[in-house]
Amino acid sequence: VALFPTFSPVDYAIFAAVTLLFALVYVGIMVAVSATTGSGGRAMAFGVGVFVLLEFLGDLLAPAVMFVVNGFSFGGIATVPGWYAFLNIVTPSAAYQNALGWFLGDGTAAALTLGGMLDGAVPFYLTGWASIAVLALWLVVPLVLGYRRFAAADL
Repeated sequence: VALFPTFSPVDYAIFAAVTLLFALVYVGIMVAVSATTGSGGRAMAFGVGVFVLLEFLGDLLAPAVMFVVNGFSFGGIATVPGWYAFLNIVTPSAAYQNALGWFLGDGTAAALTLGGMLDGAVPFYLTGWASIAVLALWLVVPLVLGYRRFAAADL
């Protein structure tokens, strides 16, 4: 109540559900990494590496691709293509933040339109439902790949 004038049980339920999905994504990724390695030490190292890659280097994906597509230059970019905005939400954290912003209405999706650099209205792939789909893919795909690798391993 100190920061917000009212409490909304619906908003809290949305926040809790999206946060639970986000937590399950990282649990699933780490379980999949663990299933693909032969030792606990390797699983820990790969798990930390995947986390660092997704959390700290994931934000560099869209600018790096844009740099290459634009002829190894950032000069002269007034508007950006839609795929650039999509690449900004493919990491689990970005999809989580976008989903919360979309469903709880703090304007995160509008901020992802890159301050007016993206032409037109907010595309469907920047909506909260698209972000939920991205999180669901991050939950399912690593688990399926980890299971397949584990099932093929010679125990």
